[in-house]
Amino acid sequence: LQMPLAATSGKNLQQLPVAGEFVTELIDYDGSIGVYRNLEKLMKRGDISMVVNACDAGREGELIFRLIVEHAKCAKPMKRMWIQSMTTDGLKEAFRAMRPAAEFDSLSDAAHARSIADFLVGINGSRAITYMRDEQSTAGRVQSPVGMLIYDREMAIRHFKPTDYWEIHATFQAEAGQYLGKWFDPSKAKARPDDESVEAEDADKTEKQDASSGQRIFDRAVAEAILAKCRGRHPSSVTDTAKRAKRAAPDLYHLTSLQQDANRRFKLSAKKTLEIAQALYDEHKLTTYPRTDADALPEDYADTVRALMKNFGGTPYAAHGQRVLDNGWVNPSDKGIFNNAKISDHFAIIPTEKSPVGVTLSDDERKVYDLIVRRFMAAFHPAAEFDVTTRVSVVEGENFKSTGRVLVKEGWLVVYGHGVDNSTKEPPLVAVKHGEAVKTVDVKAVTCQTSPPSRYTEATLLKAMENAGKDIDDKAMREAMKGRGLGTPATRADTIEGLLSTGSRARPRAPYATREKNFIVPTDKLLLLMAFIREEQLELLASAETTGEWEYKLGLVQKGELSSKVFLDGIKAEVASMLAKIRSKASSMPAANRTLLQAPCPKCGQPLAVGPRTVDCQAGCGFKLWREVSHKVLSDAELDTLLKEGAITRVDGLVSRAGKSYSAGLTFNGEKIEMVFEERIGGADRPLASALPSLDAPCPKCKGTIRIHGGDHPKFACEKGDFTLWRVIAQRELSESEAVALITRGSMPAVSGFISGKTGKPFAAGLRLSRDKSKVDFDFGK
Repeated sequence: LQMPLAATSGKNLQQLPVAGEFVTELIDYDGSIGVYRNLEKLMKRGDISMVVNACDAGREGELIFRLIVEHAKCAKPMKRMWIQSMTTDGLKEAFRAMRPAAEFDSLSDAAHARSIADFLVGINGSRAITYMRDEQSTAGRVQSPVGMLIYDREMAIRHFKPTDYWEIHATFQAEAGQYLGKWFDPSKAKARPDDESVEAEDADKTEKQDASSGQRIFDRAVAEAILAKCRGRHPSSVTDTAKRAKRAAPDLYHLTSLQQDANRRFKLSAKKTLEIAQALYDEHKLTTYPRTDADALPEDYADTVRALMKNFGGTPYAAHGQRVLDNGWVNPSDKGIFNNAKISDHFAIIPTEKSPVGVTLSDDERKVYDLIVRRFMAAFHPAAEFDVTTRVSVVEGENFKSTGRVLVKEGWLVVYGHGVDNSTKEPPLVAVKHGEAVKTVDVKAVTCQTSPPSRYTEATLLKAMENAGKDIDDKAMREAMKGRGLGTPATRADTIEGLLSTGSRARPRAPYATREKNFIVPTDKLLLLMAFIREEQLELLASAETTGEWEYKLGLVQKGELSSKVFLDGIKAEVASMLAKIRSKASSMPAANRTLLQAPCPKCGQPLAVGPRTVDCQAGCGFKLWREVSHKVLSDAELDTLLKEGAITRVDGLVSRAGKSYSAGLTFNGEKIEMVFEERIGGADRPLASALPSLDAPCPKCKGTIRIHGGDHPKFACEKGDFTLWRVIAQRELSESEAVALITRGSMPAVSGFISGKTGKPFAAGLRLSRDKSKVDFDFGK
């Protein structure tokens, strides 16, 4: 969905909001237009009477289908296959139970409305804040609340004031040996769950557990009094409480939980993990579709799981799979694993029937594949069991707690081996016989300090995004966000990367955050932007409540209880309110002291004003030019030259993404600034690309000018960088006329003179451009 008017409207704060009709546009992504054209051709065939929607069973799958049909202007009858299982029986059942597509119109309405609402909030929020702050800013329903999570955590860290506290530690001597006890206040201690998930272990969690243990004493005098009271005194009683605790295997992976584990264990970014999971699915065919939010399998998948367990012969996983089969642990009635209600578009990430034996994987691919297989195997094992002993030693009425934990049944932990869970390493307590006199060896006060919260890692930020909305007061909105959070599993990695992005070489930008030792560290750019959003109470951009409210209302649209028009009218009203707040703030700010350039506005001829970041037309025609190029802010003189003459031969002080300084020429085409690099041949400076001779053929991609480059690596290259044709192919140099024929016609007839790189023998062949014009292929005829 695109809004054509967005390119020409909303060019300053007063012209906002951007509004207009939405249309479908084709975007050629990796040859996808060819796939669309084939579908369009099929839909228009006279012998085809019906179109079936077999896209993903969810909101986004419905949107994709409807956009394709809408763009193709197909009016033929349509039906919907709601596919939740990819087994043969599952597909046959979905085909048998096809329903009229009209029954899913409300789902389509919700999908369209969500897409349009995201666009309206993002483009208007980004432009308004950019115009007011005179700094390129991006804002949106998901990115801004995620930025606010990082901002709030950073503020908590910076404003944190450590507090001293004391713990009283005692060492006791029994006949079987010594043990340590920590003083605690039973009235303040909170019980620790026995089935704690190992996935959630982090420094902040440990801090919270310690804070709720009842062991902290914040009054030094009280600590000293307890110390004096207990020193030299022996326990009057020692009581042990033992119980069997179970810990169930973790759920199967969905994308976000896989990204969390890969970041926690291997420091892989969310984006990198997604790329690897996609390669394991697309290229290696070893795992199922990765962009899923489900941690369950279809209810008819038990036989498939049993077959998969047999598929790991000759691998380290074989014994685990055989153990599952031998014990009959694949239980179709286990709703924790086999549950259609927990599946929307795709089921959990699991291995496929393809054996990994003989498949070459990179080190990172192997690590992620190992995570997926072991999680799959573990899910079908019984719970791990521990004997947990809690001992309370009472000295002069003061309580000292000791704990011990012994793994008695490995259960699912056998799949990982020892070491996956730190709790398995907790030593058992030495035995104390009934009635035994235990002695106090030592009592001491330990001085400690409270700790600030940790910065987010990608793992903990993904978890925060996934859990966003759980603290919303409104029950209906909280339920609407359940299982959704901020963003989707498929988009969360891109959201984080967007905050970390430094732009492109042509259009670099300061990032909102950086990675430092696996932590996400906000830059001043993010802190200032979030402070502005918070200060101006731009709730549309600031909080998870926005997503909660949206999901609640979109749920009503999906049920047919609310029209998409009413929903979008509400969004437009919220956008208008947001813009009114920003305009009010802008009007109260003192006018910036801007100088005027000698060069007139290239759009309307009126004066141009220079700001810290931009050059803007004083007449408000909408012309804006960013004056920062590759981390260098152009001077007024450089801007004048560039706007008057259309080019600057050389600009020094540009900085690459690697932090290295370099020089380049700049050109201005009436809308944007582009870099042009000098070519050096034989040690002598050649003119800039714009001064090189041109080829008598337009660029096949952008119709721009193709320049003829010489030197050690001669080529025919678009001066905008959209297309390159190397002049020497298989040791044969193309003439200019041959290059013109190849570029304009897409092919050239067979010619001789090529030399094989493998055999060294000459051969003859024609040449043709690939469909996307990115490479040249040999054509040997039929």
